[in-house]
Amino acid sequence: MRLSPAATAVLLLGIPLAILLGGCQTTTDTASGPVIATEASNTLDGTEGMPLEDIKSLKPGARPPVTSVEAGWWMKLDNMEQKARTAGNRVRDPTLNKYVEQIVCRVAGAFCKDIRVYLVQVPHFNASMAPNGMMQVWTGLILRARNEAQLAAVIGHEIGHYLRRHTLQRMRSVSNTADFMIFFQIGLAAAGVPVAGDVAQLIAMGALQAYGRDHEREADRIGLELMTKAGYDPREASKVWAQIIAERDAQKDAPSASIFFASHPPSEERRETLAKLAENRIGNVPSGEIGRERFLSKIGAFRERLLRDEMHVRKFDRAIFLIDSLINDGHRVGELHYYKGEIHRLRNDSEENDLEAAVTAYKNAVASDDAPPIIYRSLGLVYGRQNKPDKSREAYRKYLELVPNAVDREFIRRLIARTS
Repeated sequence: MRLSPAATAVLLLGIPLAILLGGCQTTTDTASGPVIATEASNTLDGTEGMPLEDIKSLKPGARPPVTSVEAGWWMKLDNMEQKARTAGNRVRDPTLNKYVEQIVCRVAGAFCKDIRVYLVQVPHFNASMAPNGMMQVWTGLILRARNEAQLAAVIGHEIGHYLRRHTLQRMRSVSNTADFMIFFQIGLAAAGVPVAGDVAQLIAMGALQAYGRDHEREADRIGLELMTKAGYDPREASKVWAQIIAERDAQKDAPSASIFFASHPPSEERRETLAKLAENRIGNVPSGEIGRERFLSKIGAFRERLLRDEMHVRKFDRAIFLIDSLINDGHRVGELHYYKGEIHRLRNDSEENDLEAAVTAYKNAVASDDAPPIIYRSLGLVYGRQNKPDKSREAYRKYLELVPNAVDREFIRRLIARTS
């Protein structure tokens, strides 16, 4: 029997679809919600249902054999790390670097010597871990963590990827998927289906992304186990995701993420799963350390730089929500009110009544003990935009009184003269 091109396409499409969907099926999504790992599957030895070569964890000091494909990828990652060492946006503050490295070693345990930490000045919530031991921690993560346990939770998650060699598995999958796409496109071309390339790409992309979601779930479980063994309160892991969800929802113009192509499990799922894992893990034992005061003392001198970076991203709704959350946390609120005022001033949306909101934020900062003197310069600028020359001059003069050697003092004096 001779099949039509359309029937042949369905046949060719059906075989790989069955294979891919079978391979993408997860054990965490059910009709009743996420399945919570048991104590046995929540440890580094929980390997049931996966090929041994794919799940076995690295051992301290291990590198792939020089004749393996992984060794070639490893060399490329080593080259990337050379560039990371001299990158212009690498944070070189010794106190902050030492502090983050200490947390990494506490969570990583025996793998501490295999991990090199690079703080990178990027104002977004993220960290990453390469198979060769290169870890990058973005400054946006440090700004958003509320305590040491929350930072340890994200670090533990990345170490989980490292221990399970997830990146190497994904590299293999990319190679295998590329081979599959070539085979699939040739088969559909022989059947006379000209648009098959797009279909093949769609299916292959779905397989890769689902593969990534399972890895994220496993890294979440391993990370929670690692942070708990290191003495941290595991309940802080779910709180990180609750904070990120709330911040995401605060951005009015945030693009809606595609469920099909999302490489991570839904944030709500991660928050709920981590909360239940923590509840199962700690039981009746003491909850563990949070480390809030130590965390705030270590990042304190650096936080102003992080807030300035956040302001320049120009995601105004997100930034205002984040700063309000940090104000509620109660640490150095004068500094936070100042930057909230700066964000309103920068946006300057009349519908949002930003200039008046900026003045309110600046006044709240002045009422705090830690208000930076530069706040009066900003007040002068805003009063000038509001056509309030007397208040503008008063604010500028206060600024020069507090900072007589300001580098912009001549410019401020000209502004005072212009409004007189």
